[in-house]
Amino acid sequence: MSEPSTICVVCGTEIHPFRDAPHYANAYEKVRKKSPCCSATCAAEFNPDQHWLPAELPPTLEGKAHDRLLVRTRNRLIVGEPPRAVIRDALLGGIPSSILRLHLAEIVAAREQHVEKQETQQIKRGILSFLFGRGHAALESTDEGFDPRRLAEAHADLESWDRAAARARNQ
Repeated sequence: MSEPSTICVVCGTEIHPFRDAPHYANAYEKVRKKSPCCSATCAAEFNPDQHWLPAELPPTLEGKAHDRLLVRTRNRLIVGEPPRAVIRDALLGGIPSSILRLHLAEIVAAREQHVEKQETQQIKRGILSFLFGRGHAALESTDEGFDPRRLAEAHADLESWDRAAARARNQ
């Protein structure tokens, strides 16, 4: 029985387990064995921000481990960590993209409500300070983590993951 081949994370070339030895970008990637490359050239071009999808997708977490990682993921998003990094960590940890998409939408909606309330209070304070001469109040911008561009990047990563999962199912 032959072992299944893996795919180079940089160029997509097949790496046969008996014929080709996988190359890795650095010692850390070599230990992880999640991002094999077909050649030293591809390994030199490896960029963890661009080539973050592993050659083999991790199994879906279940039970208590799933619940713990999901709580940790939600907490990281709530405190405003960059959504792209949080979503990638959760996907690589085994949380399904459909669940992450749902939780991300819930957190963003709750955050938007919270920010609207804060902005309304700041406007009221600003009007009162203007009327009664108690200094000035400036509106603060929303948290960087909830910047629409950052959210779009996180959603793009979810889409990339779904395409990779579909390819893996079709093989």
